Amino acid sequence: MRSAQDKRLKAWPTFWWLPIALCCVVCPVAAQVPATFQIPVMGYFFDLNTKSIHRVVGIPENARIEESMDLGFAITQAAILPSHNHVLVDSPDNPELFVFDLETRSTPLRINEAPSSVSSIRLSGNGAAAALYYAQSRKILILGGLPDSPAVRETIDVSTVDLTLSRYAVTNDGTLALLAFSEETQDVVYRWTRNSGLAYLDASGRVSEITFMDEHAVLADFGAGQIRMLRNVRDEATPTVIGDAREGLSQPVAISISRQHEILVADAGTGRVVTLDVSGRKLREVQCACVPTNLSVLRGSIYRLTDRIESPIFVFDSNYGTDRISFIPALSRAGRDHEE
Repeated sequence: MRSAQDKRLKAWPTFWWLPIALCCVVCPVAAQVPATFQIPVMGYFFDLNTKSIHRVVGIPENARIEESMDLGFAITQAAILPSHNHVLVDSPDNPELFVFDLETRSTPLRINEAPSSVSSIRLSGNGAAAALYYAQSRKILILGGLPDSPAVRETIDVSTVDLTLSRYAVTNDGTLALLAFSEETQDVVYRWTRNSGLAYLDASGRVSEITFMDEHAVLADFGAGQIRMLRNVRDEATPTVIGDAREGLSQPVAISISRQHEILVADAGTGRVVTLDVSGRKLREVQCACVPTNLSVLRGSIYRLTDRIESPIFVFDSNYGTDRISFIPALSRAGRDHEE
């Protein structure tokens, strides 16, 4: 009788081809996988509470917040430029503001005559211009040439209006700005142009946001629960209500103009994001299980609705006209402790 060892030796030739066959299947597949795989970057944002910049990686519905980026300098104020990897930075380590490339980490571009200690920063719609407000001197500096050739183009003296500046916005070419000042019971809106200077324009309830759309301006009135358009704002500036309770709005807190040239409205009262056309016709709406606080572009058609990293961050995606809301898990406790 043959031994068990003889049987195993005889069986061996039957299966000698298996390792080779497996290699033939696996090796071509492995050859198609890049040696280094990079997780897609969904965008960057500045956390005002921790004074830090975070990268968001992944794709909508499957993204995460990374720990704060170590950029080699402290940050007081920052604004991420839309559609770019650049950030406009106010740092206590530098006497002037500068533009920094978050991807290449190249040498910062310092902006002459734009001193540090800015109170707030507002970017234009495409990020080519910015308005810097200095509360102590009550001046606004208008920057142009962002991100590659930043320079101070204009100065607005707001000390002539004896009220608190609450909101402001600047056009992409930096030649027109709208400013909202707070009175006791309402806000008043002023228009600034390079040629005519600062002039009273309109009264409003409580302005929560201002943005520009071609030759028009769009205002969110939190107090009245309205979206108003100032048509031909450089000349006539005729105010028209294009959104209110009939479109499901109660407390509009933020607005933005999409790449499809639609008006996006985040409403804190209903938790909805409502999309309007230029005439005010409601195109779409989507419900968020959150209280929106802003509509800040992360990248492309993806907007951040909330901004506290210790809680899930909700994002709105209007890509291809199909509105979706998802959330990014909160930064882990270990990540927050690392920042502290």
